[in-house]
Amino acid sequence: MEPSSTAARRARVLWIGGRRGEILLLGPLFARLRTDRSWWLTTGEDGTAAIQALDALALRPDETAPLCHPADQPGVRLTLMMDRIEAFMRQRKGTRLIFCGYGPAAAAAALCCHARATPGLWLRPADPAALLPRLRWEAGLDRVAQACAPVVRTLELPPAPDWRALVPPAPAPPEAESPGLRPGAPRLVWATLRREWGLFGNTAVQLMRALADQAAARPDADFVVLSNLNAMYEKPLAMLRQQAPNLLHAPPLPPALYMDLLAGSSAVLTDSPLVAADALALGRPLAALGESPAAPPLPPPNVHPLLAADILDGTWRDWLAQALGAPSSAPPAPADPAAWLAQLTRAVSDWLAQE
Repeated sequence: MEPSSTAARRARVLWIGGRRGEILLLGPLFARLRTDRSWWLTTGEDGTAAIQALDALALRPDETAPLCHPADQPGVRLTLMMDRIEAFMRQRKGTRLIFCGYGPAAAAAALCCHARATPGLWLRPADPAALLPRLRWEAGLDRVAQACAPVVRTLELPPAPDWRALVPPAPAPPEAESPGLRPGAPRLVWATLRREWGLFGNTAVQLMRALADQAAARPDADFVVLSNLNAMYEKPLAMLRQQAPNLLHAPPLPPALYMDLLAGSSAVLTDSPLVAADALALGRPLAALGESPAAPPLPPPNVHPLLAADILDGTWRDWLAQALGAPSSAPPAPADPAAWLAQLTRAVSDWLAQE
């Protein structure tokens, strides 16, 4: 799609995406708006999951940074993202920067725009589970990015569509790809993807032990842990699976297969605002795991706020029993992918057209 204004044609537009959710949000826009003066950087925050998302969207990044170490301290990760994005902006002589997400890459991109006085557009994802304010590190990064206005403009994204409408279908159902997953059995999808649970304490291991105890108590249900290939989770999970055969491990999945897995679940528990948004788009009961209690504005009724302490002391069992025992409900009417993409294309095009 060729830009219509002189300003847009002159712009050297840089796009930043590293996590799977960011790539799925930005990728379709990039494919529509890409010109010979547009470049994409994959930041290296996700490995297999990022490659799968890029492949599903048939996108080839112009630069791919080395994979980040999963044990990076948060400050180290933020500094690394600033170094990579600053180098990308300098070497590509970028005059506009478009980025997405809530994490270190988004904050680093905003800071680099602010430092270089380079106009930036932050596509801030929807947070329908009201989870972001309950995550200390991510909420702080969110405030940093917002503080970089007016150089950085924030575009609040509408709820995303079911990604299966924008990528090729999965070649097989989740049961065929995940050994031990039983068709028709109650299923909890567990997606605690934050590294911070294990960096400053033993919370990550304790959460895995609490999950294994619950799996052993409910042999009729499958408990599927979405992996991000982080050793802080992988090692205890491998040991605990011996005591609960229905505690299953799902490696990073292509987008369509990942959505199929969520769609077939009885409930989802996550600490990721983007995974939470995907689960709610599919109508799944959701437990949102945060570091602080929910505060106004409260999440919708089908979102159950949880703290790590609720899982460790067993308080969450009542919610889990109800979620696993409830009959599956029909998902809500999904957002129209064509309308969603057209709306964002117009908004980004209008921003690029500004002098």
